[in-house]
Amino acid sequence: MRIFEGIAAAHYFRRYETYYISAQGEVDIVFIKGNKFFPVEIKWANQIRPAELKQILKYSNGLILGKNFGEAKIGKTPVKYLVRALAEL
Repeated sequence: MRIFEGIAAAHYFRRYETYYISAQGEVDIVFIKGNKFFPVEIKWANQIRPAELKQILKYSNGLILGKNFGEAKIGKTPVKYLVRALAEL
C-alpha cells in the first residue's frame, strides 16, 4: 500500500539523502549512507511474490521491509518487519 511506502520514505528522508529508482522495475526508496547507496522495497502484503521483486533482487545490498514480524530472506535479500526497521533508524 502506498501509505506504508510514504511513511517509510519520510522516515528515511529524515536521516539520509533519498531517491526512487524506476528502471525495469521500481525500488521504493534508495538512501545514501557514506559513499554507498542502499535500495529498499516496501511490501505490505501477507505473501510476497518474487516476481514483484525483480528490480530489488538485482542489488547485493537490497532490503525488503514488510508486514511479517519475523526476519527471512528472498534469495540473498533480507526481509525485515517494517515497523521494527523504522524504529531502528
